[in-house]
Amino acid sequence: MRVRWAETAPRDRVLLVLAVVIALSTLWNVHLHEWYAHDEGTLMGAAIRVGAGLVPHRDFGHPYTGMDPLLHLIFMQIFGESMAGIRTGFAFIASAWLVGTVAWIASRQGLAIASGAALVLGGWAFAVYPAAMPSWYVGMLVAASLAVLMGGTAIPSRSRLLSAGTLLGLALGFKVTASYAIAGVALWLMLERTPSDRKCRVSVLAMVSVGTAALVVLLGHQFNARNGVHLLLPPALVLAAVLFSEVSAARKGVTLFGTEVGQLSTLGFGVAVGGAPMAIWMIVTGAAAPFIASVTGVAGLRGEFASIPMPPVSSILLAGLALGAVAALSRLRDRAWISTALIMVGLFALAWVSARWHRGVWLTVRGLVPLGVGLILLGRSRGWRTVGSGATLVVCVLGWMVLTQFPFGAPVYFSYLVPMLVMITGSLLFTTADSRRFTTVLLFGIGLFGILQVVPGSLAAMGQSRARGDRLAYLTSTRGHLMVPETDSASFARIVSVIDSISPASTPIWAGPDSPEIAVLAKREELNLAPFGFLSGQTGPDLKQLPRDVVVVIHRDPAFSPPLSDSLVAQIEAVLPSRHDFPRFIVFGRM
Repeated sequence: MRVRWAETAPRDRVLLVLAVVIALSTLWNVHLHEWYAHDEGTLMGAAIRVGAGLVPHRDFGHPYTGMDPLLHLIFMQIFGESMAGIRTGFAFIASAWLVGTVAWIASRQGLAIASGAALVLGGWAFAVYPAAMPSWYVGMLVAASLAVLMGGTAIPSRSRLLSAGTLLGLALGFKVTASYAIAGVALWLMLERTPSDRKCRVSVLAMVSVGTAALVVLLGHQFNARNGVHLLLPPALVLAAVLFSEVSAARKGVTLFGTEVGQLSTLGFGVAVGGAPMAIWMIVTGAAAPFIASVTGVAGLRGEFASIPMPPVSSILLAGLALGAVAALSRLRDRAWISTALIMVGLFALAWVSARWHRGVWLTVRGLVPLGVGLILLGRSRGWRTVGSGATLVVCVLGWMVLTQFPFGAPVYFSYLVPMLVMITGSLLFTTADSRRFTTVLLFGIGLFGILQVVPGSLAAMGQSRARGDRLAYLTSTRGHLMVPETDSASFARIVSVIDSISPASTPIWAGPDSPEIAVLAKREELNLAPFGFLSGQTGPDLKQLPRDVVVVIHRDPAFSPPLSDSLVAQIEAVLPSRHDFPRFIVFGRM
């Protein structure tokens, strides 16, 4: 179905414009609000170092591939050398992507459903955490590649495979988690885009075995019920669907390869084209080898020091109850959307006054992902009319992209999946006017919950309640210009003031573990080459290698890495006797 703007009702046009304006206004209203200090320090610190001629991975540790500091350096040149400048550039890109995605959904599903999708993006995606994180860029590029693959003929043309692969290659330039999306697209090609009379392909069975082994290696030592439901089940279901399809084809014979070879080769060539600029830069600058070493070594360190549990298993049970209620309501035909709207208003009110109900809504939405992946794959095998090829594609990619949350099961990591979740809306088939109206009401309810209850809350309370927490105040550093919790603003202002009082402006800093924001806000050279301690396994500064004039800032309770030992802190104090204690930091200097 293709919807033309000129053929739509004026009411639907007004609704779509209003929804997009609300979504964009939400993003721009909060695009400088809230932070995780270590994230902002990592992003801006890397951009500053690249601007000074340093190269990620070769000259300093970086938790991402390396495209982000290049892009953020451009943002700082346009919007100012500050954390706010980077966020402003990101907000423009996110806004353009949001408008383009909503327009794509409108052309496929109509303006009303696209309006609901706009509200979901406004309330559950970028505005939830408006930092310019590489995961956001990956999500946008992956969603764009899905849109490319869902256009045109049933079997993607070479040009579409090449274009989609190029977008995925660009995504790899931001973060290696884009490899999950590449795996999902490849599995979709093996599952869906092949002749129905094919033979069982040994090559596909081998790839399924490789995918299974990769899951075991990734989640092996951290396997538990929570990870099993949210991280293992979705990709395993995708692998199982491909395996079942091949086993079913075995009665027609066995062959080594099939038509998937050409399609995968074209996709892979596109990935190589998209990833070539970053790969060439790394090879030429000598950063390729340390980057590869960091990828193979960081996963274990992240899992050991930086784990955050996934939601409880009960979330999938809540999602099942919710889907059951939706199925029951959908049978009410003309009254379905009215009943749904009333129930959602009631849930909204309960979540507004009760943290328990608010958390319940969060858990239900998160539980819908593994449950939804299973249902759509089941619907595909049963021939449900509402499940089109596009839905299978999105689910294959989403099923693997859930691994983006490993090992950080924090609610903000779930938000990185929202671009893919919204793509499902544009890929399912809505065969009746009632189903379209019903879906629109669901999207509006979920979207408004995000805009009115999730976005205005604090990062600390996300997923737990809509509590605001501390009031916000601007960071006083000219490199800040973000509105952060008032306690953070005051604390960092005092720390920077002490640093300035005990050392000249030219004195460098060693800050850590997990404190890259200190040097950025103080406008000092950072001697700690790893923004996060677990990236390098370091236990603290090498006192023999530090210059005589230096300021050392110790983080008492780092977010991800182990804290420094008391003996090392004592050694630092012996060399730098001027000690200044803060609730979370200790500042050492010579003066």
